[in-house]
Amino acid sequence: MTINAHMNGETKAFSIHVVLVDNVLLTQEALALVLQNRDKDLNVSVVANSKEITESPDVILVNGKSHELTDADIINEATHIRETWPTVPRLIILERTLPANTALEALRMGWHGYFPANERLELLIMAIRIVKLGGIFVPSELGNYLRSEPKSGV
Repeated sequence: MTINAHMNGETKAFSIHVVLVDNVLLTQEALALVLQNRDKDLNVSVVANSKEITESPDVILVNGKSHELTDADIINEATHIRETWPTVPRLIILERTLPANTALEALRMGWHGYFPANERLELLIMAIRIVKLGGIFVPSELGNYLRSEPKSGV
């Protein structure tokens, strides 16, 4: 899937610069390679932690699965990245489903979604594109939870 820009009557494809934050070398290299091989528009740089990001990417992708982050760690990482890169869309990959309140807190803090590690690669690429274009990506379970919650003040 290619994102196209229309300029001066011409259609031009452009790449998406993704920085993958992952502290495990094997998963860092494997995920970057697979993403770039599956979608030639993705240009993936890798760092072990968010403090190593040196230039503004299009999307920051944090592999929370390899970090084995606790819910509190997720909020702390979200805060650090949001303060350092306030205008860059951010997406996290997690092995487990976040509790709804933690996921909602991350979204309130400016994260643009989270991605369960048990989903397909094609869906991750779509999620990266969605957040790059300003959208929010959450798993269907969270969407179902939000729809089922009673609305206060209604």
